Amino acid sequence: MRTSSGGTLSYSRMPRNASEAGVVTRWPVSTLLLLAILVAVFAVEVHLAPPGEDKGLSPYTQIMVGGLTGSLAHAGQWYRLLSSAFLHANPRHLFMNAFALGLAGYALERIVGHAWVVCIFAMGAVCGGLASVLMLPSSTVTVGASGGIMALLGALYMTSFRVPRSPARWRIQSKAIYFGVPGLIPHHAVGSLQTNYAAHFGGAIFGILIGGLLLAGWESFSTRPPHAHGATVLATVALLAAGFSAYGVSSTYGAQPHLNRFIPPASIPKKDVDMVAHGDALAIAFPDDARAHVFAGMAHLSRMDRMGAEGELETALRLDASEPGLYSRTFMNTVHVLLATLFSKDGRPIEAVAMAQPFCRQPNWTQQSPRLVALVRAGHLCS
Repeated sequence: MRTSSGGTLSYSRMPRNASEAGVVTRWPVSTLLLLAILVAVFAVEVHLAPPGEDKGLSPYTQIMVGGLTGSLAHAGQWYRLLSSAFLHANPRHLFMNAFALGLAGYALERIVGHAWVVCIFAMGAVCGGLASVLMLPSSTVTVGASGGIMALLGALYMTSFRVPRSPARWRIQSKAIYFGVPGLIPHHAVGSLQTNYAAHFGGAIFGILIGGLLLAGWESFSTRPPHAHGATVLATVALLAAGFSAYGVSSTYGAQPHLNRFIPPASIPKKDVDMVAHGDALAIAFPDDARAHVFAGMAHLSRMDRMGAEGELETALRLDASEPGLYSRTFMNTVHVLLATLFSKDGRPIEAVAMAQPFCRQPNWTQQSPRLVALVRAGHLCS
């Protein structure tokens, strides 16, 4: 029995073990190569990062090593669409993406082969980057392989229909849905407050489309996907493009003039006593960096100057609003809670509760910084 083009394998050619039906290769060479590249690039990131960023890279450093922002892309640095896909903000980010890439890549590579996995990952990453540029504020810094991974998951679901109806096909589709769908629903992905859903959507849409095209053009008598030679050429181009993006990053490393308005990572105070000691000077030297104004606010608080502290923290809020996404959620949590606490002490309870809402609306706000949680509870700001 045979099916029309794009159907499952004919039963006359189906292996005895249904779980092996539709398998093009058993060795996930491309998946392992991509994983090795992600780990190697992260090692380079850590090596280049300033002291104190071993647990997570600041937006400043992410931009320096190839992170994507809409403003930089529009300035001509389009290579960041691909370079940013190989970067990760911290070890946890890398581990989560590597885990998902390993599962999706291995399953898809068995169906479509080595070349198509590289093509789908690279083109999905670019589509995710384009979606980020189009949908996010131009100042938002994005890094991560999620666009490429979502493309692999989308293509995996579509091409799984090449596997005969069996528990094997159900397992593949369940895996694609289990890992793919939560990444498209705000507040359902792990670490959702910093999840780039634009990249997820861009990658997933591309993956579903390319998977559907492969399925439609797949001859029923062939175990290999269509356009295998073309995929090899595209995979080669993708790897060369990745090399070009690395060259683009190296040629502009340390030469981003607009970054001069930020406090250099090596000059960021790490202890409260240093924030208090240098806060005023940093706010004068870097008036366009919200962090400098938070440090200055802490200096005012140390002098019992609540009005001055409120002014500095409100300036930090305005700077964040002008470039949303540039500063980390953890940082902005601090600003909102400190301001809310000051409003509460000034006898402005309605303003205090309103200011604390961005922090309180987080599903896991009780698991945030113990200091911030203690301030919120003491002032009944989330009640």
